[in-house]
Amino acid sequence: MVLGCIAMAAPAASQEAGPPIVAVFDIEDTRPPKTRLSERERADLTAFLSAALTEGGAFRVVPPEQLRATLMAKKRESYRRCFDERCQIEIGKEVAAQKTLATRIIQMGKQCAIIGTLYDLRLSASERAATQKGACGRDQLLEGIEALARSMREAGAVPPHTADRLYKEGVEAYNRGDAETALSRFAAAEKAGFTDWKLANDLYHYWGETYRNLKKDAGKAAEQHQKAVDVSEDKADWPAFWSEYVLGYMAYEQGDAERAIECFSLSRPNIHRMEWIYQNDFYYYWGETLRALKKDLVGARPFYQECMKVSQNLSDSPTYRCLFRQAEMARDAGRKEEAADMMLRAEAAGRAEAGFASEVDRALRDMGKR
Repeated sequence: MVLGCIAMAAPAASQEAGPPIVAVFDIEDTRPPKTRLSERERADLTAFLSAALTEGGAFRVVPPEQLRATLMAKKRESYRRCFDERCQIEIGKEVAAQKTLATRIIQMGKQCAIIGTLYDLRLSASERAATQKGACGRDQLLEGIEALARSMREAGAVPPHTADRLYKEGVEAYNRGDAETALSRFAAAEKAGFTDWKLANDLYHYWGETYRNLKKDAGKAAEQHQKAVDVSEDKADWPAFWSEYVLGYMAYEQGDAERAIECFSLSRPNIHRMEWIYQNDFYYYWGETLRALKKDLVGARPFYQECMKVSQNLSDSPTYRCLFRQAEMARDAGRKEEAADMMLRAEAAGRAEAGFASEVDRALRDMGKR
């Protein structure tokens, strides 16, 4: 009923829950040397551009010190010499930015132009560009940078509640089985950005469920469910712990017992928050992991017992299967009468499941009880 624990971190997940993170590189002044801004002036103008870009919450920026430290760690000559696109893309990815902003001042005659190019690191393509032109004086350049930042903000601004609306449209599409529309809406909602991690983990959970249940893509489902876990500041908040369980189930399906057990263990403290019809799934698949993958029948038995303990209806799957597993263990321990009685109860409760009655019938015949 669910899918599995990829015990790998998604380092950028929490960052993606808000406005895009931009690495703003130093402004490049390509004018003749005698008319160029000084190093200090370019640094100040770049700092002004970064601050102006974040006004209104359309973008977040990587601290310049972090960019500088990353370049030094890679033994580059100087942060201020990283003007080419290739260098900026590499460094942008190193600092976990989602976009880079390259800004250039050029001069044609007595006029100057400021060109800003926003590059999307995930799409590996330029997202948008903005230009401002005017006189070349310091005051005019400052005004041009301010206008450039405003243009970028307006182009990247998201109307209020857009992310929430797109997320809800995605859930509606998921519920009616329209995978393509759901995936499109979820991607748009992520791009719009959530300021509340409690909304972001809902988004990633349903995104993962779309891949798991509708697209049958376990790999992408695991990526999204891991994001739902990682973005959650409180792991007791739904759906963080349930996505953790889904990851454990997926690991079980893939035959990875250690990973499944790790994920089940992480989700167990909060599984009581779910309705009993989901709790019995949790205990059944933990038991199955131990029985089928670890060959640990003794370890599996308490989980089958807990599965039945939380269930309010024996005919609800997998409750009757938990009973059947305990019957098999009783049979293997030589308690055939007890095993036969449990199997008959399980058979009666699970008749609605295709093939289950036949499975029980064979077990009873093998014991000579039918």
